[in-house]
Amino acid sequence: MRAPIGATFAGVPLTGRLDLDTAAATPAFALELGARVRRSGDLARVLTGATGIDGTLGRFDLRLGGRGETLAPS
Repeated sequence: MRAPIGATFAGVPLTGRLDLDTAAATPAFALELGARVRRSGDLARVLTGATGIDGTLGRFDLRLGGRGETLAPS
């Protein structure tokens, strides 16, 4: 399955996709989110915990992936 996704994080709109492959011998997933950002203050504060950050950020990308036989915690 491949599905487009979107979210808003710290006031920044993110877009990307979710890939889920359950037909493979070892199931896998991938999540990609990205944004073109103008003001970075809220995003920087949420990600770092630091206050007083102001400025601009040209691009923000997040990629996560994993695979295994179960999603249950070990």
